[in-house]
Amino acid sequence: FGAAAQSGAGGLGARLQFSDIRMTEASCQRFAAMELDTYIGEIKFENTISRISAAANPRQIERVPAGAEFDFRLVYNIEDEGDLAEDLQILADGIRLLQMDYLGGHGSRGYGRVLLRDFHVKHFTIHAENAMPQERLQGIAELLQKGGGSM
Repeated sequence: FGAAAQSGAGGLGARLQFSDIRMTEASCQRFAAMELDTYIGEIKFENTISRISAAANPRQIERVPAGAEFDFRLVYNIEDEGDLAEDLQILADGIRLLQMDYLGGHGSRGYGRVLLRDFHVKHFTIHAENAMPQERLQGIAELLQKGGGSM
């Protein structure tokens, strides 16, 4: 997906572009109707207790409420169509692993669990004769949806 330059030899441009992830309008409206501690979040109070001194150490953790939905945009620049299948397989495996793990901190407490779904794949090209067939785009969306497998 890109490489850092080594010894001044020059690097490759990144093929993946991650855009800011914004909360959907529906989630914003749902949370606006709720009593939250912050604009779109809640503050959870927790204690850690020292095993040595038994002293309590209270802390606050700000988190997004469960069920929040976000729009996610990822751009993959095709530089060599021969790399496409392998790159998308790696991306799909990463999506599957992310869904098995968590984003951010405190994952052992259940925070940061994510579900990525409803993939829409579009192909943009400067030359119409190079356009990717719709069946292939649908196959890519299905691969990402199931988080791996074969293309």
